[in-house]
Amino acid sequence: MTRYTKADDAAHSGHLWWRRTAGFAAASTGLIHFALVPAHLHVSYLGALFLAGGLVCMFVAVRLWQGCSRAHVWALGATATGGMAAGLIASRVVGLPGAFGLPAVREDEWGVLENASLLFEFGFLAVAVLLLGELRARSSSPASRGERSSPAADQAAAAPTTPGALSRRRVLAGLAPVLGTAATATLLGGPTLGLSTPPSRAAEMPGMGDAQQPSGGPGMGFRGGSVDHRANGFDPSEVVRDFDWGTTRQLSDGRVLREWEIVSSDKDIEIAPGITFSAWTYNGRIPGPTLRCREGELLRINFFNGSSHPHSMHFHGIHAAAMDGSPGVGRQPLLQHGDRFVYEFDAAPFGMHLYHCHVMPLAMHIAKGLYGAFIVDPKQGRPEADELIMIMNGFNTNFDGQGNQIYAVNTVGFAYERAPIKVKRGELVRIYLGNMLEFDPINSFHIHANFFQHYPTGTSLQPSEYTDTISQVQGQRGILELRFPYPGQFLFHAHKTEFAELGWLGLFEVQE
Repeated sequence: MTRYTKADDAAHSGHLWWRRTAGFAAASTGLIHFALVPAHLHVSYLGALFLAGGLVCMFVAVRLWQGCSRAHVWALGATATGGMAAGLIASRVVGLPGAFGLPAVREDEWGVLENASLLFEFGFLAVAVLLLGELRARSSSPASRGERSSPAADQAAAAPTTPGALSRRRVLAGLAPVLGTAATATLLGGPTLGLSTPPSRAAEMPGMGDAQQPSGGPGMGFRGGSVDHRANGFDPSEVVRDFDWGTTRQLSDGRVLREWEIVSSDKDIEIAPGITFSAWTYNGRIPGPTLRCREGELLRINFFNGSSHPHSMHFHGIHAAAMDGSPGVGRQPLLQHGDRFVYEFDAAPFGMHLYHCHVMPLAMHIAKGLYGAFIVDPKQGRPEADELIMIMNGFNTNFDGQGNQIYAVNTVGFAYERAPIKVKRGELVRIYLGNMLEFDPINSFHIHANFFQHYPTGTSLQPSEYTDTISQVQGQRGILELRFPYPGQFLFHAHKTEFAELGWLGLFEVQE
């Protein structure tokens, strides 16, 4: 392939103009990818790819502006910009599969930077195709092969190209990035050029739902994709009705001993489509198992720390100081990796309680997922009901301790919007609700088109209020009882709009 020189550029100023345009596109692509690096550091290799892609594009831009038109520079630029465009689209359409121990990635956000990136990537590719075609034409000319040509052909080849001259090829090259970006943004549901949200698309803002799609599904919440609950090892649709009664045996004094095995471990959990969180768990899930017992029983929890970090278990309730799970207080040990400890105490008082790790820094251990529900039934029991456990939580995916990026009930954002909780019309529904949200001072629960009886902490058999909205600080909990008089789908969510739009939203599906 023929190599152009600066003298050739002087004779063909149109080529020079397009080469500088391509250099500008490559530089812009590089800068955009540098800007996107921080947003992708939650998956380390993605951040490295964005950084590497930006560096390659900046190198190509500098070489083009220096006057280099060698084929390998164009090939490198086309490979870099084409690869980034393909990766950007693939990560939003089908996701990027995991390989060599790297996590799979599925991203759904689409905004101004994504559209701008595609605009410059497609632009560079269009110019590269145009100019490589000219290079091939020149290399196949009679003069380049050492053959004699006609005077008319020589005159045409020597004629300079005017920078502003229009041709069908140049018009197509100019339109290609604009049309390609518009088509891709339309396909993926992004706002036009990412600059504003047209009124006709306002209903598709995250968490607010599509006015044409009131039921569960992709119309609300995170667009596209789904969480692999099997890979997580737990499904929120099962967690919501999963009460762990442990194993029991009767002691010589007639009392019941109820026992559980709890193991802490480090585990990556997908908390929203394509968003993986490096968590600490009890029994491999967040929240940990919902421990269920009866008032007056003797409880024994055999705890093993399988995590690489020190952990403990602290139970809300009444027990001896030696069983409090607060290392450094009294004789409480700090349980390192491989350590075991047996917590033993009486089940009291009855109500809805919580447990969590109490190792410092406490905020980190809670934010990473070490908590669960602990329910003590009164001796006389409660009326028969369809019982549900809901632990309100959130995840600081930036790991900066400044608020959360995902909010949920039972860990996975919008899990109950995609798979509504099915209940029977007229049947008593009992919700054990607790708040373990870290980095936000308060959380709330709101039910649509209905009211519930609220039993704070569940330690009284008399409700305190009849309402449709309650607030809870971290560690606060209660029992909600209600019946649905009408069939259909009914929303429940945090009455803090930000929390609802970022995952804390679901549906009850009331059936006959």
